[in-house]
Amino acid sequence: LHYQLDKHIYKYTQLEVAVALAKLTKQTRTPIITKQPAAINSCSGLENTATIVATSDDNRLTYKWFKNGTLIAGQIGSQLNFPNITATDAGSYKAIVTNGCNLSTTSSDFLVFVKEKIALNGSITNKQLCVGNTLDVDLSAYLTGTDVSSRYQWRLNSIDITEASAKTNRIQLLNVAKTNQGAYSLIATNGCGPSTLNLFNLTINTAPEIKTQPV
Repeated sequence: LHYQLDKHIYKYTQLEVAVALAKLTKQTRTPIITKQPAAINSCSGLENTATIVATSDDNRLTYKWFKNGTLIAGQIGSQLNFPNITATDAGSYKAIVTNGCNLSTTSSDFLVFVKEKIALNGSITNKQLCVGNTLDVDLSAYLTGTDVSSRYQWRLNSIDITEASAKTNRIQLLNVAKTNQGAYSLIATNGCGPSTLNLFNLTINTAPEIKTQPV
């Protein structure tokens, strides 16, 4: 076979041409992703890593990671690192792998879920009751991060309350007395561990005491 280039004629065998074309074809293939990054489901504060595995004939791979379609600065390796994951890291992610021929392959989208420990989403006002009244406090509207497996323990002055309702998110104490007065807190536990939540102070008012009787 004869080829003319720059006014020169070059001679190649059919085998040489086939080998050259095979090399050219091989070097112009896009990167192949052999392992897609997996979804992350983590508690806040833990270290997490998303990993992508890819191959290319030229072994000159570069990586870009995206969150919700936006390029993540500084993340240029095959691993996307979350040294201390938080709720702000939750979202949809993907990676783009590029070889030395500037040919790219995009990974599948994967999701990052971040769960927090149970927390209060507001403050609870202190309470006053009279002796004999009922203390009834429902925390359903005040707690975030709860699920069906969450556990609760109400405390008074840092001591566990033994009534049955003290194991739920709604405490009901009948016929309160002075012994029920003090600082109430809650140990609330979900899959990410326990949280100690300071709730409110309770004051118990007793009936007036006559110290001097009329004569």
